[in-house]
Amino acid sequence: MSTQESTLPAPAPPPAPTEPDLRALYPGRDEWLYDVEDNTVWRPVSRDLGGGHRPTLRCKADSCDFDACVKQPEGNSEALRDKIAADLGIILELPVAPCLLRRDAGGGVGMVAKIIGDLALDLNKYQARMQTAYPGIDCRGRISALYPDELFAFDVWIWNIDRHNGNVVHTGFYERADMLYGIDHGHSFGCDGGATSQWANTVPTIGDVQFPNLLTRHFDRDRLIRCAKDIEGLDPKIVEYIAVRAAAVFGTDREEQTARVIAGALTARQGLIVQWAEAKQ
Repeated sequence: MSTQESTLPAPAPPPAPTEPDLRALYPGRDEWLYDVEDNTVWRPVSRDLGGGHRPTLRCKADSCDFDACVKQPEGNSEALRDKIAADLGIILELPVAPCLLRRDAGGGVGMVAKIIGDLALDLNKYQARMQTAYPGIDCRGRISALYPDELFAFDVWIWNIDRHNGNVVHTGFYERADMLYGIDHGHSFGCDGGATSQWANTVPTIGDVQFPNLLTRHFDRDRLIRCAKDIEGLDPKIVEYIAVRAAAVFGTDREEQTARVIAGALTARQGLIVQWAEAKQ
């Protein structure tokens, strides 16, 4: 080996991958989009937002001027699915509750969702309170008129099979402004046991998605198509970045693999959701 050859500089290392600048791409979104893990000390105040098979507590914190829905750790990455769906919903400017991941003392990962409005109630409790306050009121029609079409298109995209009255929250009551928004997306992304490949390549009909008590409304086809095209235009790199970033909280290869599968399947469904929306009558 010559002296000249031995003194050649080492090749430059490949450039480090750059993370998407969410603040630049999506300015003005909720700050929870840019965070992943929550370390706030929450105090339970009630169980207003249900319970299911895991306790879901309504909580307050000294450092926050809003309440939160804090859900205990799940054993099947439900919290991971919650976070991925919430971030994507916020990017698409949909009425979805912001979500963070949090660890419990045992190392399990649960989630905390911001409650928008101090009088937020799930639809079952809202209907009960309205019927008591205003006997004879058409609660079903009122909810149907408020339910956002864009949220329905979003649920079909992520294959959310759990959008029932307990997972839609009403933020106004009496003289307060009405608004409905979605919480709890843990049963999305093919988590019902179906093959991920099937989920990625199939757009379910409305009847295949479980939406109890919400199917009587008339959907605005143009709004569905606009939302579907927003979904189609979402950069797949952003989808993967959000999914893998959330999985990093768990610190295991299994969650990262799950997140990458979810990101890939969501990308495969982007064109299908447009076809579904355009076919709606």
